Amino acid sequence: IHNDEYVVARRSRPAGSQEPRSEITVIHLQTGEFVNYANVNAVAANKRGTLLALAIRSDHGERGVQVVEVQSGRVRTVFWGKDELAGLTWAPEKDTLAWLA
Repeated sequence: IHNDEYVVARRSRPAGSQEPRSEITVIHLQTGEFVNYANVNAVAANKRGTLLALAIRSDHGERGVQVVEVQSGRVRTVFWGKDELAGLTWAPEKDTLAWLA
């Protein structure tokens, strides 16, 4: 995240694990408050660091893309299905998200 207020930490599964999923933690630097997001395969922040895109895989094998508003913690699901996901990317100058399914 390119933002002076928040930091994003990623905790991966142990070495040798068959699943690439990990946990993402967004931490507010001034207050120490944090929010965890589980089952994350990929994460991408927009240029301003105000939005995070998360590629999620559920325990049932479904996949999705969720957008987190970093300041409020609001989560919006923008895609959910069984398709494989790749290439989670924000446009360089706009809050436009793209991925391959």
